[in-house]
Amino acid sequence: MSPAFCRLCGTALRLARLSGDEQSRLHCPACGYIEYENPRVDVGCLALGFGTDPVLRTLSLRSGERVQDAALRSLGVAAGEDDISLYCALSDRSGGAVCLVFRVSQQVALPAHVAPVEAPAWQRALLARFSRDAAAGRFPVYTAELPAAGEGLLLREVSSS
Repeated sequence: MSPAFCRLCGTALRLARLSGDEQSRLHCPACGYIEYENPRVDVGCLALGFGTDPVLRTLSLRSGERVQDAALRSLGVAAGEDDISLYCALSDRSGGAVCLVFRVSQQVALPAHVAPVEAPAWQRALLARFSRDAAAGRFPVYTAELPAAGEGLLLREVSSS
């Protein structure tokens, strides 16, 4: 829900396309404040546990939190920032959500609360790709669009490792 009044001076906001901008934005005609709508940023982490199937957990980035810290927090594993690397960057069609998925570089002891749960189709597809990459010992970095219901996940490889 968009605010109706300026956060700085209380004047009613107006929707208009500002000079040099590509889209209309809410702005304050009195003080010049611009109300930007930022995308929601989700962060996830993939891991291979000892004797378990790969696991992927995602969560929303907290204000002021680094994405690496959020990735590790999503799994609650005892790994450090040097033990993770970017695996996939996803965004939705509207630009309202971004999801950065990291992978843990070695097998880890997964906490009990990270037991497998039913995941959306795009996460199951990403887990299947991760399993194939792990078996091949090759972990490219991918980009993709978060699919709408009933659509498949189309990963595009952007680099190899």
